[in-house]
Amino acid sequence: MTDLTSKLPRSWIDGSDLFLISFVGLFFEVQIVRWLAVEVRIFAYFKNLVLLAAFLGLGLGFTLARRSESLFRVFPLLTGMFCATVLAVGHYVSPWLAYPGAAEEFLWGTPDLPTWVGLILFNGIVLLLFLFTLLLFVPLGQATARRMQKFEPLPAYTINIAGSLAGTWAYAGLAFARLPPAAWFGVGLAICVWLSRESRREAVLAAAVAFATVTGLGALQGETYWSPYYRIDVETLKTVQPASGETVVKGYDLNVNQAFHMSAMNLDDEFVATYGPTDLDLFNAWASYRLPYEFVSPKSVLVVGAGMGNDVAVALAQGAQRVDAVEIDPVILDLGRELHPLQPYQSPRVNVILDDARSFFEKSDERYELIIFGLLDSHTLLSAMSSVRLDNFVYTVESFEQARNHLNEGGAISLTFAVSRTWIKQRLSDMLTEVFGAPPVVFVSSDGWITIYLAGIAVGDTEAAAACARLGCLAEGAPTYERVPDATDDWPYLYLRDRRIPSAYWQTLILLALICGAIVWRTLPDGARPDGHFFFLGSGFLLVEFKSITELALLFGSTWIVNALAISGVLVMIIGANLLVSRWPSFDRRWAYGLLFVTLALNLLVPVRVLIPQAPFLRGLIATGLLTLPLFFAGLIFATSLKRTANLPLAFGSNLLGAFVGGLAEYGSLAWGIRSLYVLAGMFYVLSCVALYWRKGTE
Repeated sequence: MTDLTSKLPRSWIDGSDLFLISFVGLFFEVQIVRWLAVEVRIFAYFKNLVLLAAFLGLGLGFTLARRSESLFRVFPLLTGMFCATVLAVGHYVSPWLAYPGAAEEFLWGTPDLPTWVGLILFNGIVLLLFLFTLLLFVPLGQATARRMQKFEPLPAYTINIAGSLAGTWAYAGLAFARLPPAAWFGVGLAICVWLSRESRREAVLAAAVAFATVTGLGALQGETYWSPYYRIDVETLKTVQPASGETVVKGYDLNVNQAFHMSAMNLDDEFVATYGPTDLDLFNAWASYRLPYEFVSPKSVLVVGAGMGNDVAVALAQGAQRVDAVEIDPVILDLGRELHPLQPYQSPRVNVILDDARSFFEKSDERYELIIFGLLDSHTLLSAMSSVRLDNFVYTVESFEQARNHLNEGGAISLTFAVSRTWIKQRLSDMLTEVFGAPPVVFVSSDGWITIYLAGIAVGDTEAAAACARLGCLAEGAPTYERVPDATDDWPYLYLRDRRIPSAYWQTLILLALICGAIVWRTLPDGARPDGHFFFLGSGFLLVEFKSITELALLFGSTWIVNALAISGVLVMIIGANLLVSRWPSFDRRWAYGLLFVTLALNLLVPVRVLIPQAPFLRGLIATGLLTLPLFFAGLIFATSLKRTANLPLAFGSNLLGAFVGGLAEYGSLAWGIRSLYVLAGMFYVLSCVALYWRKGTE
């Protein structure tokens, strides 16, 4: 295979190899963060840990660049072993993984186990997969550093960022195309085979391992759908005809990431009248969807979180003339069009909108007589870069205020939620009370699982009792449990009871920090220690990057394209900083630090929501520029320092190790809010400045 490149200039070959290994690093990072969360459900709520393991592994790999042995040759084999381990844990252990902080935070789909059993099992599996992920990325870090050493620092960094940018969009493209993990790993491992071409034996071994890994993943795929957000599995639901005992299809269950998400059921009144008396699940579902129409007769309805179409079907059956159905996942919409027994999305009265709920609220000026919040729960996170879930920003005070502003006079909001904790019930009630100035009317389904809030209209006790007599529900007064903090755009943690870091988080983080500290101490070459200047630059950078992605998602929606664009914007800022430094060799970093702190303060004091009245393009341009401007100045500092460093691998390794610490610090937002991350980032940047000028003073 070396003959294919023998006639090309050496610099071209080296540059393309650096680009490809940088591509592979980012590509595997984002795909493993997602895939691990699918197969081992507990990681759906702790994606940040997987990201931190990747950062730490890459950082350690950079510090090992000058070791004589090459670790990259074992990467394909490690990848195959990693996939086998994850699949085994996901199949045999994941269903038993209890969350040890259940009193402080609620996670769907985790069993109840004795505290100590749950704690040992949880931390054992988290530690195992964290360390395996870390180990997987060490060879990629070393291979990247070795290829970067063939260039001057600044050109090497620019090629590295360009490859990372390409890796981001390559994975986004695969996600958009709805391809499964076998395709993700196939693309990444194919590039690894090419990068192993200098040794025929290593290339053949890499190809064999890649084939086995991709074949195994494909064979285990089954009848699974992959959307840009979820792994989706569909099961047929059947019921029995009371008189004849005949089995008939009543709908379909849809599971995402191996947990129940929603159903598409035949909620036709006649069908329910026939089968409902002996099928309580069918009757309770019909009653829950039907309840709001006992008190309102809307001609215009908005459904956010429309899913496969149950809310839409009932709205049409109750006489709505216009139904706007907002759903973020294109595959779920397609399955609803194909499978829903009542085919609601085929109606000319329905306008289907593929978008995030908050994004729709921002962009639309339509008004409705009824707005329905469907059973929204993402069962996952916003992105690999955050601890904020897709649905978090839908359930905030600001979101409810936006929804209220889309109501006609006398209109109502219906919010259906599978309440699992009394404090969640209290929080939702308090937030709606704050927005509407009066407590919502609260109903509970006969099985006690579903709670329905009606806000914006007054419902008398007699009227509520009559509706519940027909539908089998229970009308409750406003909850009077212990008061808990409201969820806001700055603290959007609906499933976290109080403003604090849950014990399960900090215990796990301390354990990981101690173990990783020992690994770093033993792994670094003799006499080498992380460079404090680059270390703290990495810590601050990760926090600002996370904050920027979160703010952009709030403005434009938590969609996969916004996430990819946000990460791309960050990388483009870095490339811009590199180009400026390459043309301005004597750049004074004191100016960059000053402008960095000014832009951090600006972002802290001026919320990007003030840009909402602007036109979408202008809003996007200003918001992206404002949010990523601190990263541009941080990039100037990093690029200038990198240009003057005598040890490129140690500089990059220190930066990635610092990003690991920044990722740990991100959890501070659970206690102090997301905006506090600017303060934490500012502190890290101050430390990087002190480390820089202290080092210069001692040279």
